Amino acid sequence: MFEPERSNRLCSFHGCGRPRRTKGFCGGHYLQHRKGWELRPLRPHYGTKGPCRFDGCPKPRVSGGYCAGHAAQHYGGRPVAPLFQPKKDCDFPGCTRRHYALGYCQGHRLQLRQGRPLTPLRGKRGWRMSNGYVMLFEPKHPNAQKQGYVHTKVMAATLGRPLRPFEEVHHKNGIRHDNTPENLELWARGMQPPGSRVSDLIEAAVRVHSTCTGQICSPSLRSRTSPPARRSLRATWVPLLAETTRHDDPKNLVRAFVELCDF
Repeated sequence: MFEPERSNRLCSFHGCGRPRRTKGFCGGHYLQHRKGWELRPLRPHYGTKGPCRFDGCPKPRVSGGYCAGHAAQHYGGRPVAPLFQPKKDCDFPGCTRRHYALGYCQGHRLQLRQGRPLTPLRGKRGWRMSNGYVMLFEPKHPNAQKQGYVHTKVMAATLGRPLRPFEEVHHKNGIRHDNTPENLELWARGMQPPGSRVSDLIEAAVRVHSTCTGQICSPSLRSRTSPPARRSLRATWVPLLAETTRHDDPKNLVRAFVELCDF
């Protein structure tokens, strides 16, 4: 039977430097003694403050001085080894896109699945159409959207400053891809009514007629204008002009406008 040493105020178990509490033992060794267990060294207490005690692992401690991953290895009886680090970048030279599968980004992984040779991916175009608006790809522009596209560049350049969050651009003639400065108007967000002013549409038609009289009726322009486009323009402008000029014999005016444009 192990006899405790009472010569000092430390635990009498050999090698234990904890202060004694009961019958010459510290709290942990007294619990072993009271339950009749064989006295053995206590497991060190590492706490949960600081990084993982595995060399080179910066993750916070969870149990036994290890992070969650290394603690699972330690208590599972496996050798404690560096944890798996997920890939971040594509392995294709010069590709900065994030990793998707098998070492490649989503675009190069698709090339690999389709059996094509791995080639550099095509970058984003300088512009695209979205709901009739011309969207320029300029991620560094102050008014750029989350995808990096901006459609208010002309108005921002006209104002000499970026648009504020409560401002938006209105196209007077209703043509969203017509970004000429005289066709743009600054509105407060949420205050822009649907549609366009009739006076603005008439002014746009007069401006087109006055500047392009010799070109709008040319055979080359008619050959480039598809029948669906002509029908769409006719369905839009004829009722509008008839409604606007109903007090001024609209039939003659509409007929003259349609014959002029050859729609």
